[in-house]
Amino acid sequence: MRFKSPLFLLLEALPPPTDAAAILLLALLLLTLLLLTLLLLTLLLLMLLLLTLLLLTLLLLTLLLLTLLLPALFLPLTLPPPRICSRFSCSSSGCFFPVRLLSSSLAFLRSSFLL
Repeated sequence: MRFKSPLFLLLEALPPPTDAAAILLLALLLLTLLLLTLLLLTLLLLMLLLLTLLLLTLLLLTLLLLTLLLPALFLPLTLPPPRICSRFSCSSSGCFFPVRLLSSSLAFLRSSFLL
């Protein structure tokens, strides 16, 4: 006598399936497939939404960077060149502060070495 598993014995003890049970099983299978399809479409839509948000963020960051950098690139073309001033002849409107500071520092160093 062959050994039969308990699951096989349980399946043998069940009555044969009827048409109603087969229809119910088929309906449950179709409902499961429908729910899995809806879940997959929802995940796909969520991924597309996240990708769109990422691309919009990158576009906004690029536009922000361009609006900050483009004026800085064309600024030297619109400003007059700075005048090199000495400490005594520099007017406040004619020289840029770093140039004035550099020229006054150089004048101070020159005068201290001459002493």
